[in-house]
This record gives sequence, structure tokens and C-alpha cells, in this order.
Amino acid sequence: MNKSEQSLLAQVAKRPDLFEDSFYSFAKLMHPRFYLDDREYLIDMCNRLQAFIYGNDKRFLVMTVPPRHGKSLTAQNLTAWLFGLDNRNKVMTGSYNERLSGIFARSVRNMIQTEGVGNNIVYGDIFPDTKVKYGEASASMWSLAGSDEVNYLATSPGATATGLGVNTLIIDDIIKSADEAYNENRLQDLWEWYNNTMMQRLEGDWRVIVIMTRWATGDLAGRVLADYGDKVEHISYSAVQPDGSMLCDAVLDAETFALKTQEMNPDIIEANYNQKPID
Repeated sequence: MNKSEQSLLAQVAKRPDLFEDSFYSFAKLMHPRFYLDDREYLIDMCNRLQAFIYGNDKRFLVMTVPPRHGKSLTAQNLTAWLFGLDNRNKVMTGSYNERLSGIFARSVRNMIQTEGVGNNIVYGDIFPDTKVKYGEASASMWSLAGSDEVNYLATSPGATATGLGVNTLIIDDIIKSADEAYNENRLQDLWEWYNNTMMQRLEGDWRVIVIMTRWATGDLAGRVLADYGDKVEHISYSAVQPDGSMLCDAVLDAETFALKTQEMNPDIIEANYNQKPID
């Protein structure tokens, strides 16, 4: 255990409520080697997600983030944190395909179920009353202990999403290629799936979170921003800052960025990395 992890363990012992009150502190506790305090965009990302969840006048949050900057990991942490705050929460997550939705679901479930070994800090140290119901075998759909309803469903376009009402919907990086982004039929299919399937599962004091890399003006993020207007909060992170510096050198430095993008279409670079689709 390094000094940072020892410090976190001491904080848990003194103030377990700190990690209930701060999503960033919780995410850092679960993944201390990724959520580092010098990665300031991650602190901002977590704080703004928390502010949205805790209530403003918006129903939708669109968060656009460059590749490999922790989108899915943050969404997984958020899902687990929501269950810790209130085990009556019901969450549905939508991913690109069935394989990725399964990975997302198992990550959340494993986070909740991991048992501590030695001095390792685990979810149960913070939220001891939140447990997956005994006997729930499915990784993609399960209930929490004490609940008579399904609390979680992970799905994807073309997969099931019926029979469950939720108060939080999280869409995670639903487009993965330029071929899809420039295919009007595919974009329309995704929009119809989002509206006709996912949106219809919402109930109560609901919220929708779309976290993705931008591809085109007509991608899901663009359509939500255009169609729901002042009901949407938009948070955007550009890999390359206005002064030419990088958002976070520890995650993506200028040299690596140049090598990764040297053969890419400039339009895709601007969309993916700087969240500025110019199609």
C-alpha cells in the first residue's frame, strides 16, 4: 500500500461520510491510481456530475470527453455511488453493444461485491448496507438486498430494456466509429432507440446522463442538445486547450496525441478530441 492509499484508509476510518458527500472522493477511493488530485479535469467532472445528480433545474446532462480520459470508468463509479447513497435508486445504463454493456455491468457489480483483504479499502467500507441481493445470478440485471424491484439493468441498442422503470439513465459512449457517425440511418436508429426505448423507462424524479466522445453534429449528444434546449446542461472537455497545452499530460501528452492522430481525418480529430464536430 502506497502513501496515498494509506492516507485514504485513514480518512475512511475518521470520516466515512466524506465519501458519501463527495463523488470525487468516492471515485478516488475506488480507483486511487487513476483519480489523482493533479488530474484537475477529473475533479471537475466528478463535481459537476454530483451537482447535476443533487439537483438543478436540468433533466439532461451531456458530457463530451476525449477518448481514453475516463468516461466509462467515471460512469461506472457514478452508478455504484448512486446505489450507495440510496438503495432505492434504479439505474439503467446503455452501452455501444452487448459485450460492452456486460463489461460495464460486471464492473459495477464487482465494485459493490468486492470483499476487503488486509487493509484494502472496498465499497463496503463506505456503504456497508448496500449489497447485491443474494441469488441474483445475472450480471446485467439485478436487485439490491432489501429491494422488491430490479435496481439495475445494463443494455444496448437491440437488447432488452422492457419491464423496468428507472430514475437515472446513463448512456455511455454509444458511437465507436466514423462509419457509424456519418451513416444517417445508423444515427437515426440510435435516436429512435434512445427515444422509443430508453426514455420510456424513466419515472419519478428522473435524470438522463449522456457521456460520450463527439463524432458528428447529428450524433446522440448533438441531438439531445438540439432537441431539449434549456433542459440540458452541457459540459465539454477538449484534449487540446486554447493555448495549445493538453487537458491532462498525465493522461494524454502532446507527443502521444500527435502520433495517435497523424493519420486521422482532421474533422474526426476535432470532433473526437476537441468536441467540435464540423461535418
